[in-house]
Amino acid sequence: MLGHRYYHETTRRYVAVFGTLFNDIVIDRKSNSGDVVQQMKVPISYGPRQKFLAKLEGDPNLDRPSAITLPRMSFEITGMTYDGSRKLQQINRHNKADSGQPNNVDTQFHPSPYNVDFSLTIMTKYAEDGTKILEQILPFFQPAWNSTMRIVDEMEETVDIPLVLNGVETEDAYEGDFITRRALMWTMTFTLKGYYYGPITKKKIIKFSKTDVYSTMEATRNLTSVIVKPGMNVGIQARGLAVVDGGGVSEVEVTSGGAGYLNPTVTISAPDVFGTPATARPVVNPDGVIISIDVLESGSGYTDSPKVTIDEPDNGDVPYEEIDFDDPWDYVVTFEDAENG
Repeated sequence: MLGHRYYHETTRRYVAVFGTLFNDIVIDRKSNSGDVVQQMKVPISYGPRQKFLAKLEGDPNLDRPSAITLPRMSFEITGMTYDGSRKLQQINRHNKADSGQPNNVDTQFHPSPYNVDFSLTIMTKYAEDGTKILEQILPFFQPAWNSTMRIVDEMEETVDIPLVLNGVETEDAYEGDFITRRALMWTMTFTLKGYYYGPITKKKIIKFSKTDVYSTMEATRNLTSVIVKPGMNVGIQARGLAVVDGGGVSEVEVTSGGAGYLNPTVTISAPDVFGTPATARPVVNPDGVIISIDVLESGSGYTDSPKVTIDEPDNGDVPYEEIDFDDPWDYVVTFEDAENG
């Protein structure tokens, strides 16, 4: 729709989660002395109960090997309705970093909330078999059971999906003659409060934004100029510690690499007694972080560790990517921190 082709298998996942909740129910049949003589795992499958009833009643003379084995369960989706009470702000998005392209993000609008109605039918020959199955289901719904699901694998986001038990109805299809098979049925209705997600799109990250604010429309009268820089370009001053050996500076350790550096300068204070000051040069990586400091001249006359001073970061000189704002909806603005000047 609208040029998007995608399939998140959302309804299929809801059906799988619903069926998985009830696929491990086992009932025991005991003798008069209380010993377990038979254990039966109750099978479950997707399909309307009319289909299983027709199969159950397809052997009126009871002379076929097997029409259907009881007890068993079946479930199906009976309807879907929009739930406006769980609607989130539509313009907000879920964002996920694109590991292959650091300047892009995978983005997706908030999902649409829908209630998916399920019907679970329990069919048994004996009334006690039905109550044994019900007792293994009812205590877990008060009245909801939350299942944690990952609906869209690409976004790597998990959500809690409540499954609400609305009610239980019972029906006895036995007509009273001796040749009709008896079928006791319990029908449980549920509402799964799910979500349906839209397409995933790739957007560029805005790294730099500059806005000029004018008091009038006169082009030569600039009242205020606002420059916003994201946290990735905000400078953090680095720190270093000098190590003295034999009266000279043998090493300068980087205790904090800082951020936002291009060509910083390191200054080492003069010695305590007569001597020559030491000099050093920092090494900066492409991200603007000082990773090491090389000692150029160790100097002389040092008795204690001298003070190491590193220039403040360049900040505004960090290059940024030019962005065309012809269609502002094609970009996601991410401001972790800002500097106003």
